[in-house]
Amino acid sequence: MAVKKMNINVVHYSKLTDRKKNLINEFKNYQINLIFNEKFNKENLNRADLKRFNYRYIDKFIKRKPGFRKLKKSMISAFMKHIDLLTSQDEDNTYIVIIEDDLILEKDFANRLNKVISNLPQDFGFCFFDSFRDDYGKVEDRLFDPKKIIHEIDYFEPPDYSRSSNKRCGKTRGAGGYIFNLRYRQLLKDEYYSQEKIYIMIDHWLNHFINQYDLRVFWVEPALSRQGSQNAMMDRSF
Repeated sequence: MAVKKMNINVVHYSKLTDRKKNLINEFKNYQINLIFNEKFNKENLNRADLKRFNYRYIDKFIKRKPGFRKLKKSMISAFMKHIDLLTSQDEDNTYIVIIEDDLILEKDFANRLNKVISNLPQDFGFCFFDSFRDDYGKVEDRLFDPKKIIHEIDYFEPPDYSRSSNKRCGKTRGAGGYIFNLRYRQLLKDEYYSQEKIYIMIDHWLNHFINQYDLRVFWVEPALSRQGSQNAMMDRSF
């Protein structure tokens, strides 16, 4: 896949100004344009937004049954920011790069990301380049090829959008940093708007979407980044 001028879209909560400053500093040595999505902040969500989600005015997770959670406003906000980016891009683009605002880069990030994009097949669905957590999301030995920088993932479970996905079957490795092939944008958009209710967080929802439509998924290992909030390097936003 051809590499174009690099834009990276950032899922960002506008009140977390330190995160924005930290991220800009992370990218200061790279010729990359960061585009911060500050729409759908949690305090700006209206009744119509919240009505589509399994939401109550609570401050903690409530597990009603295995794999089932009530969503907080911050989770709904993050979901809508991701969906907005995934479904609203210009027709001229063939892919989009999305990160969350707590990303911490590994060395030589830009060159390695360009190499990843160049090695992706035309029909890829998603490529997840963030490690999520240091102790989670490693490519299984049977799928890992030390000669390659991307590894195709075949983890699977039957899709069920009413339940969080099984971590051992997850294809997203979180949503901290990934590339999405925009040839599947309309498919994702149609699926999202066809659902009357959303019950789960964005990375779990994408797992079910990927499995439902049998999209090809790749992980980058060694990873290009990690999430500061998931590795006790900065405060979590929810």
